[in-house]
Amino acid sequence: MNNLVEMWEIQLDEIEHWRADAKTFMRKVEQYATGIVEEAKTLKVGAIDFEESLGNCPGCGEPIRQSEKRYFCSSASGCTFYI
Repeated sequence: MNNLVEMWEIQLDEIEHWRADAKTFMRKVEQYATGIVEEAKTLKVGAIDFEESLGNCPGCGEPIRQSEKRYFCSSASGCTFYI
């Protein structure tokens, strides 16, 4: 990340001294940011499979789901059951 910041600082200095175009710089920043967002959309970190029920909650009867670290009630009505 430091290399990116250094590169941007150099380019901003070039823009400040009229040796580079601000619109070109901003277009590259936008392309970079868009690429990062698109890449992040494909990551699956601790993803929850909301399609698979592991049984029914003993408290309210709604489906039990699994996260990376626990099992929990999927009810939106305020049930707080988890293991």
